[in-house]
Amino acid sequence: MSKYIQTEGIVLRNYSLSDSDKIAVIFTREYGIIRGYANGARKLKSKFGSSLEPFTIVSLQYRIKEHNELARLERAELTASHFALASERESFETATYWCELVLEFLPVMMSDERVFRLLINSIKLLARQPKAENKLSCYFVIWLLKLTGFFPSITYCRICKKRKSLKEMAFFTFSGVICSDCAVENKGVNDKVLLESLHRIVTSPPETFISDTYFTEETLLLLNRRCERIIKNVIEERYQKFAS
Repeated sequence: MSKYIQTEGIVLRNYSLSDSDKIAVIFTREYGIIRGYANGARKLKSKFGSSLEPFTIVSLQYRIKEHNELARLERAELTASHFALASERESFETATYWCELVLEFLPVMMSDERVFRLLINSIKLLARQPKAENKLSCYFVIWLLKLTGFFPSITYCRICKKRKSLKEMAFFTFSGVICSDCAVENKGVNDKVLLESLHRIVTSPPETFISDTYFTEETLLLLNRRCERIIKNVIEERYQKFAS
């Protein structure tokens, strides 16, 4: 027996199933990530129109059978489009990267209201302020890792395990922060700046963060590199578990 569901969602990606049909991967507010079959979506006069293009926000209606991961999309009414992102190569690549990260870190059909709001708000901000792409991407990645439990704590030293204030921390590594007492050598001249940057990111809304003049391109580059290392480690660990 199929279940009828109506919800809000944002399209992460789509791909052709045949000459006339599509599969759309949609992140829904209440039911997490779903994969839906859209009959006739590639036809010129399709009822779906352009509502299944990446980054569009839709009012979605679909049916899904128990123990079946592929839903049948009945209707997708476009409530917000971000087609302008397609004309800006860097913005399009950034938004695509965010969607791929959500697919990587969030299990299928597991709802997460916080991640849903993070993605939608970030896409909207990127569409309005494409020049803030670097800062906004750094903000998004750090918050996504934090919300999904993969970002290391910045309040506990990873060596002594003690809770310390920000001023007592010395280094920020991909596996956690190290306090001044545990630091054996001065190997991170920029880490105080990174720690202050992290504090500002996790305590500020994105609109405030992207207008904050404290952040330099060098700081953003260093933060992005640390985040890339965290992402790489998570993916490698998953692959090793799968291979074993």
